[in-house]
Amino acid sequence: MSALDQAFIRAYSPGSPAAATADDPEGEADDRDSGFRPLLQVDGCVWPTVLTRMDVAAGEALDRVVDRVIVGLARGRKVVGFQGCRRGDGCTTLVLATGRRLARRGLRVLLVDADAEHPRLARRLGLAPQLGWEAVLDGRMPLEEVAIESLEDGLAILPLREPAVGSDEESPGEGPAPQEVLQTLREGYDLVLIDLGRPARSAGAAPGLAEGLSSSIDAVMVVQNVRGTSSLELNETCDQLRAAGMADVAVVENFVQAEDAGK
Repeated sequence: MSALDQAFIRAYSPGSPAAATADDPEGEADDRDSGFRPLLQVDGCVWPTVLTRMDVAAGEALDRVVDRVIVGLARGRKVVGFQGCRRGDGCTTLVLATGRRLARRGLRVLLVDADAEHPRLARRLGLAPQLGWEAVLDGRMPLEEVAIESLEDGLAILPLREPAVGSDEESPGEGPAPQEVLQTLREGYDLVLIDLGRPARSAGAAPGLAEGLSSSIDAVMVVQNVRGTSSLELNETCDQLRAAGMADVAVVENFVQAEDAGK
């Protein structure tokens, strides 16, 4: 999502009220002192300029998205995925906007890039890591040496780099399963927000990294660009998530300029 044409973002669950209020605004968690801490640190991230425009144009709507996440946290939903219906729906931008606002509320937040097809979360924040958590999964690096902590922003990032998991490169060893990595992160952070990218559409396609994480994700927000993504595509994405066992699926609509939808 590179620009907002209309300052409107709406989060809702099918059959539920359009806006949720936080019944636990503090979002207290028990696992702050788990001992996990990234060894890589930066002074601060370089946030995309679109987030500044969103803060001004759609701040209240973004707060409703954040409130919904905090309501889920009070119910034990610490790991939240963000799934686009198609490329350009604004999934990565919403992960960044939500994560920054949650960190500003005093929560310890980790942003995870699980978009193996097009990993860009770290790059959008001005970071250029040499390795991502694909190096953890294939046994090359420990998790602590791949995650990056931003001191000024009060959050951390777990990047993913190409070639992504599932490439033909020979791995030097066998690391933990993706679900094990998420369990470590669940214990170390108040909230883990995962950029899942877009779903695999081709018949018979091998499960990617995002699909392998489905059993460890507590809730998913499906991001729909209503100017470029049809209701049929939205329903297909939601059905695919529910078929994978996701009971808590919400929808976030955004409105972007048509020429920016693919960026």
